[in-house]
Amino acid sequence: MDYAEFVAAHRAADAAITVAALPCAEKQAEAFGLMKIDGTGRITEFAEKPKGDALKAMKIDTTVLGLDAESPKTDSFVACDHVRCSSACPMLCLPQTNLTGRLDVCVRAKEMPYLASMGIYVMKGALLKKLLDANPDANDFGSEVIPFAKSEGYKVQAHLFDGYWEDIGTIEAFYSANLALTDPAKPKFR
Repeated sequence: MDYAEFVAAHRAADAAITVAALPCAEKQAEAFGLMKIDGTGRITEFAEKPKGDALKAMKIDTTVLGLDAESPKTDSFVACDHVRCSSACPMLCLPQTNLTGRLDVCVRAKEMPYLASMGIYVMKGALLKKLLDANPDANDFGSEVIPFAKSEGYKVQAHLFDGYWEDIGTIEAFYSANLALTDPAKPKFR
């Protein structure tokens, strides 16, 4: 992740807190803290590892934050309601005409309609101190401190990261992520 870009997006949004967010499919979504956003990317709701109907209720349009919005331009570029698509796009943004004759949202956005918190945040130190002072027993940013800030009216914004990231919260996950870095034939990162 380019942290300079992350901080620049935080400042441009004039947010109190910005949360790094990863688009994900339903299968992965239930293992993470999920967020819902409005049309500007402002976080409106949090759910910690939801299941069943609660999980389905957390679906969003990930194109709001730019998923597929920067698909590579080609000679077969076609503009649609939400994103740029082309039949040559390596990100699987396949043109699919809807009833209005326009293109539907790209395949990647349809396959990843959930927004997971990566546990990476940007905020000013003074705000962090204020939030922790107001919540002395808080033990978790994602399920306690950040939702509290939102409930107090602070602008909490999501920032899309669409690259390689692994949750290494367990020893097995840490081990597997490290092994994946040694595979020169199939690197998972760019």
